[in-house]
Amino acid sequence: MRSILARRRPDVAVDIGDDAAVLSAVSEPLVWTVDAAVEGVHFRPEWLTWREVGFRSFVAAASDLAAMGAAAYAAVLSLTLPHEFHDESLFDLVRGVADAADRARTSVVGGNLTAGKAVSVHTSLLGTVTGSPLTRAGAKSGDTIYVTGAPGAAALGLCALQANRLDVSEFVRAWKRPPNRLARGRELLGVASAAVDLSDGLIQDLGHVCEASGVGAVIELGQVPVPQRFDQVAAELAADPVWLTLAGGESYELLFTVAEGVDASHLGCPIGTVREQLGVEVIAADGRTVDEAATRVGYQHFTSQEPNLPK
Repeated sequence: MRSILARRRPDVAVDIGDDAAVLSAVSEPLVWTVDAAVEGVHFRPEWLTWREVGFRSFVAAASDLAAMGAAAYAAVLSLTLPHEFHDESLFDLVRGVADAADRARTSVVGGNLTAGKAVSVHTSLLGTVTGSPLTRAGAKSGDTIYVTGAPGAAALGLCALQANRLDVSEFVRAWKRPPNRLARGRELLGVASAAVDLSDGLIQDLGHVCEASGVGAVIELGQVPVPQRFDQVAAELAADPVWLTLAGGESYELLFTVAEGVDASHLGCPIGTVREQLGVEVIAADGRTVDEAATRVGYQHFTSQEPNLPK
């Protein structure tokens, strides 16, 4: 494993393979996050190769740094594996982590391995940020709400996997190989007033921004980006495209707000407006308010029995 993960770095005095890593001190603020991918909760092994599990688990953690405008500095990996887990599967999982770490321009500098009943991958990421980090608490009434990518694509991909529809590869890939938005997050520094990564669903995560900022929001459903064939494939899978777009999670895209009068369309797609009145309202293309029941349930960490599937 060490040969897969180790990278030559002048800022790492003691790398992976010792009791602990030793990093050079940095002058910039540090941003620290941890994320878990647990078999049967966040993924099923029949849906992913172990290399994809490793890649996806790292990107999920990195999206927290992206939402705060941070660059990845170093990672620590903790793996729990069943006794019967094959060595080659372990190496594939670690290669996936290394793939994602390379894309994030960082490396894993330490970790831990223990036995357990199910596979779990815990990724702790340390980042650095130039100036003040973005938070969820800076949105103001009148700000424009933007989003990167197409938030519902990954949720539709998960539905396709559940239905064994591997032919809709663009959506399956959106769930298996989420984007690395670290560079985009850094571009938001000095532009965005607040930001969050979309892990639990657009409306639920926007609600976190509104709660932290003491504001509400209006979303124009027709402005939220959807890929080609989205409605068609959703219909074939008997899935609600509105729910997928607004409540389906795990896209790991970024949602951010920008002060009124500032054009940030080169960084994302405008989808709504921050307002003083609390709560999140969704307006359909025909001007009707979308039923709250279609938007309010994102991923519930302690009640959902499937990996972020629509109920």
